[in-house]
Amino acid sequence: MTARDAEALSHVPTGPRLRATSGTALAVSVAGAILVAVGLANDSPQAATLGMMIALCPLLIALSLKPVWAFGAWLLATAALNVTLFQVSFNLGPRLYLLDVFCLVTALAAVAYSRQHAERDRNAASRTTAVLVVIMAFAALQSARGALAGHVMSDNLGTLRRLFIYPTAGFLIAYAFLRVPANVRSMTRALWGACALLAGIFAYRLLTGSGYRAEAFEANQDVIRYLSYPEALTLITGATLALSLWIWTHPRRHSSGWVLVGLACVALVIASNYRTSWIALAVGLVSAAAAIASRSPGKSLRLLGVAVTGSGLLVVVLLLTPLHELLARKLSSVNLAQTGTWRWFSWLQAWRVFREHVWWGVGLGYRHAFWTPGDSLQAGTVVTGNEIHNDALWILVNTGVTGLLLWLGIAGLLIQGALRSLRTLSDPVVLAMLCAACALMGAVTVSAMLQPTLSLGGTGVWLGAVGALFVRTEEWTRAA
Repeated sequence: MTARDAEALSHVPTGPRLRATSGTALAVSVAGAILVAVGLANDSPQAATLGMMIALCPLLIALSLKPVWAFGAWLLATAALNVTLFQVSFNLGPRLYLLDVFCLVTALAAVAYSRQHAERDRNAASRTTAVLVVIMAFAALQSARGALAGHVMSDNLGTLRRLFIYPTAGFLIAYAFLRVPANVRSMTRALWGACALLAGIFAYRLLTGSGYRAEAFEANQDVIRYLSYPEALTLITGATLALSLWIWTHPRRHSSGWVLVGLACVALVIASNYRTSWIALAVGLVSAAAAIASRSPGKSLRLLGVAVTGSGLLVVVLLLTPLHELLARKLSSVNLAQTGTWRWFSWLQAWRVFREHVWWGVGLGYRHAFWTPGDSLQAGTVVTGNEIHNDALWILVNTGVTGLLLWLGIAGLLIQGALRSLRTLSDPVVLAMLCAACALMGAVTVSAMLQPTLSLGGTGVWLGAVGALFVRTEEWTRAA
């Protein structure tokens, strides 16, 4: 224990003082929560904001003593409750989402953690800072262009938040905490906690027959899904993490349990009844295998063999359960035509807009509207207020080829650094997390081609955290 750690612990109350302090903190948090409820019930954002600040005060004090806990809780929440965090919001003029509150609290914890561990690599920090400055300058430029184009300010700020702020915040917070390889375990523990929570959510939806947004899907003659695609992305990452731990842990006979954990996550993804997630699972497994192949091609083939065999057996088992009807309906020609036609016309309209603003896009805040045919194909409706359902087109429309190349260039550099780290580092947990992170990037890429994946802030946060992991591991590689 360092002198700084001992000094910090000397201020932590113990015994009766701890019980009294905990009781007082709980009372303050409850009072703040009540004020939030009263403010929301009476449509008073000012009261709700004040209550939220009061409720968070004890939490901020606690996290200043143990900031790494905030890091783990933030990763767990964004992995398991991605949709919820981006749906619950407070109207304070500019809309404040629950995800924003989580990010703010964790950012303050990151500052506290950085003050406790002030040492840093100045050269690495300067390189990282240069990239971040370019990103923020480009974001400001595109936001200004959107404002000058007359886009609604809330749409402008919303796109700015989703496309730039959340990934950058995720990177900065994770970069602050991932100063030592031991803190990578905070990421793995958060991921396991999220997977366990999602398994419980899946079981509840299955047993109650509710499904994910079942009423909305059935109203559109779609099929019940038991997990959303962001939830499936978390399970895909968990599956590849478990299988990678089986690969990298020695002796392997002591790690065979990880195969069962990985296949359990795979089973949940298959049973989620989401076509996008099925494709993302395949690409995620291939991405993890490719990452492993950069160091050991033989181990890569071993992972693929177990994954393919296990997935095939799981599909056969699921087809013998009552779920087989829902799985079959997702592959029916009627369902494919309904969902495919909608996307096709959405993409055509986005492509037309992009063709008119190829290099720089229309600026942030584009509001998508398109015509889609009805069931008879002789009449149709204009659909408004929907996402494009293709994030590459979303980036192209808002920021043009320049914006897409910026993000692709950054992703390429990060992956290149991750592969170098995989060939050098030896900690099995770090190696497995790197492989799972590569799998997440591959799965997100596929999901983003069919669903508004980056539009959910939790995905952006995790991509930023993965970027920080890649940068930090490359720093450790150079220092080794």
